[in-house]
Amino acid sequence: MSEPTTLGVILAGGRSKRMGRQKPFVPLAGKPLVQHGIERLKPQVSDLIINVNEDADRYAAFGLPLIKDSVDGHKGPLVGVLDALLWVESAPDTYDAVVTLPCDVPFIPANYVEQLAVAGENDTHTSFAQCPSGKHFLCAYWPKGVLPKVKSYIEQGKAKVETFHSVVGGVAVDFGEMEFDHFFNINTPEDVVEAEQMMISHEIGSKT
Repeated sequence: MSEPTTLGVILAGGRSKRMGRQKPFVPLAGKPLVQHGIERLKPQVSDLIINVNEDADRYAAFGLPLIKDSVDGHKGPLVGVLDALLWVESAPDTYDAVVTLPCDVPFIPANYVEQLAVAGENDTHTSFAQCPSGKHFLCAYWPKGVLPKVKSYIEQGKAKVETFHSVVGGVAVDFGEMEFDHFFNINTPEDVVEAEQMMISHEIGSKT
């Protein structure tokens, strides 16, 4: 069996209500938050793109293709997943799946995609990360075969990612105990401070 080819997608289309400013560009240890996710995910995937909702010009500096939400009105991150799967559909035989990473999860482990892909190798169901901090439904693997179900789900006016995983028999991939929380989620200015303290305490950036 050949190695799966994956399209990595940084999800950066949220409203950042709790942060009070555009979350992808909030500085963390001297660089935009989204840059941390890019650097962690890019070595693990075949290609990488960014899903955005507005101000696309601000992302030009990252040198990656952009996809904008095809459904207006901030309908949630599952729209970004849909658009990524449509990208895959437009490039037949290029990718087997999409792997998503929210822009506010900057510390994913080096085996992130590998672990998710093993659990999600069945083309009919998804997989998502789980660790002591909880289940992370957007840190997920989406085989290209789930596209019709994602499309139908959104067309029905549904948006909850957790429920969608349930619908397709999504598998929780347990990453187990870790030296630090690789799936730490940044939502508020206080979280940024905590993340920077974590980087110092665990030498994140100088090791993976």
